[in-house]
Amino acid sequence: MYKLEIDPIAQSQRSDIIKFIIREYDMPNAAARLDSAFNKGFKKIQGQPYICPVVQFNTPKEREFRRLIVRNYIALYWINEDKRLITISHIFHGSQDYENKL
Repeated sequence: MYKLEIDPIAQSQRSDIIKFIIREYDMPNAAARLDSAFNKGFKKIQGQPYICPVVQFNTPKEREFRRLIVRNYIALYWINEDKRLITISHIFHGSQDYENKL
């Protein structure tokens, strides 16, 4: 099992998504289910970090990012094999052009 860390940027994005669902749609149960789905996805990649595909960007990045899909959202992460550590770096809505935001 790999260790998992969530970058402060990704944690803020996740929190903003949950708050948005509660505030804009008044759906706290849906927000809780989404948050649970994030946790389930994160647990899955801790056991199988290479299960998600590598993201093919148009411009080179300094790390190899992988894409975990959680409902309508994409969590980008990378793997540090030496430390057996997964870092969740960003969480975006699937409709966003996330390559240009990295």
